[in-house]
Formats: sequence, C-alpha cells, structure tokens
Amino acid sequence: MPGFTIVWSTFTFPTGFVELDEHAVQKYPREYAPLAYILEKSGFPVNEVYPTKGSDLEKTIKAKGQTWLKA
Repeated sequence: MPGFTIVWSTFTFPTGFVELDEHAVQKYPREYAPLAYILEKSGFPVNEVYPTKGSDLEKTIKAKGQTWLKA
C-alpha cells in the first residue's frame, strides 16, 4: 500500500507517526503482531493462535500431515 510503512513500535502514515498501545502489540507473536494489532484496533479481534515458523503448533500440524500421508 503506497505511503504505509510498518515499523516495530510505530506505524508511519502519510500524516505522520501514530503511537501504539505496546501492550496490545506484545499480545501476539512478532510474525503477525502488526496485522493482528491493526485488526484488533479496527474492531476485528484476533482470538486464535496461529502457527509460526518453528512453533509447537507448526510442529504438531506437520506431524499430523506426515501421519496422514503415510496412511
């Protein structure tokens, strides 16, 4: 999106920096924290935990996939 940059602790908009609620950002894994923050502040709460690279959830999904492939 032109004119929109995500930086770890602030978002840069064409009109300048916007302060973030640090507690809200830290609720989510860094892989999807910016997207989850924007969704939450827009009224679309992120209520689930999604797999991230190397997470236990990713390992569980891959193990179940391997089991299914061997069946």
